Amino acid sequence: MLIQGWARAGELTLAARWMERLCSSGHRPNEGCFLALLVAFCQRKDLNSAEATVQEMVQEYPHLRPQAHTILVDAYAKEGNLQRAEHWMRPIAQDGEATVVSYGAILDACAKTSHAVKAMEWHERMLTQNVRPNKHTSTALLTALASCGYLQEALEILKSMGAYGLVGDAITYTSLLGACAKAREVECAEQVFGLMQERGIQPNILTYTSLARAYANCGKWQKAEKLGIRMEGAGLRMNDFFLYALLLAYGMAYPKQEKRAEETFLRVECEDCHNNLAEKGGLSALVEQLDFSSLDVKKDHDHDLLLEAVWNLEDLIVHQDGHPLERFCYLAVEAGAIEKLQKLREVGAGELLLAVEKLLDTLNAFMPDTKG
Repeated sequence: MLIQGWARAGELTLAARWMERLCSSGHRPNEGCFLALLVAFCQRKDLNSAEATVQEMVQEYPHLRPQAHTILVDAYAKEGNLQRAEHWMRPIAQDGEATVVSYGAILDACAKTSHAVKAMEWHERMLTQNVRPNKHTSTALLTALASCGYLQEALEILKSMGAYGLVGDAITYTSLLGACAKAREVECAEQVFGLMQERGIQPNILTYTSLARAYANCGKWQKAEKLGIRMEGAGLRMNDFFLYALLLAYGMAYPKQEKRAEETFLRVECEDCHNNLAEKGGLSALVEQLDFSSLDVKKDHDHDLLLEAVWNLEDLIVHQDGHPLERFCYLAVEAGAIEKLQKLREVGAGELLLAVEKLLDTLNAFMPDTKG
């Protein structure tokens, strides 16, 4: 109990000292002591000590190997170290000891490092071993596929989820719609949206906005307009995210629809929309949307609002071919984007954290002390 208490309190030096004293006196530490130390080392990101603890633990308690290895896989997944995550996953997978939690952890590692092929391989292995997918494994696989542009494969996985009693939620579909928008894959986006409706999942404002962005990036302003009417008919009021997508659709159209853009802007009765897009200016407004002081990132709705804000900013400062647009990157830095993204990184998780880190990597090259 003392060892576990010190470990849970983060006093790892004292916990390790008492563990050593216990062993030297001829007593055998119980399972709880090892597990508490392992979890504490992982939380402190001292993964070398965590690995040593696992080796000692498995020697004393062989039946703990699946659980111990899974904890390490999860720790390395959070660090974005796919190589080490796979190192600890392979033995339990080969011996048929890996659980759905184990596969969820390795798929998280694939998602964080954008390894779609490996994610598909691990998912196939999971099915081969008759481990039933759950929401976590499916979401992680979809994230890995979407982040690498494997949209058709992601769509097929989304369709196959029904065979396991999984339908996903608005977050799952909205994330995939966002990936479709970035890749300008309108047809895929429409299929995702249609599948969502077939399964009786109610789209939210972010879902509609993600589909609108897919239309906007291809200049399909007529479809974006019809979607807006449909959204308002469902009782959802247009916000600045959707208005931005609609105005972008007019701007990306050929020929451009300046008159419709002006009429739409004036027609929308949303003071916040006008303030953000007019008074603050387009880019500054997007940077301001990264402010989460009034939001709870742990709530799905607020998490998605911030994810959409990161995506919107990325759309403006990164060309469709992946190259940063210098002028807009400098303006984003001047508007305080890096500071806001750094704060958001401290509280973000999952797909939001991945999107924040990706955008930070782009903007850091335009800091005054790194660019002339």
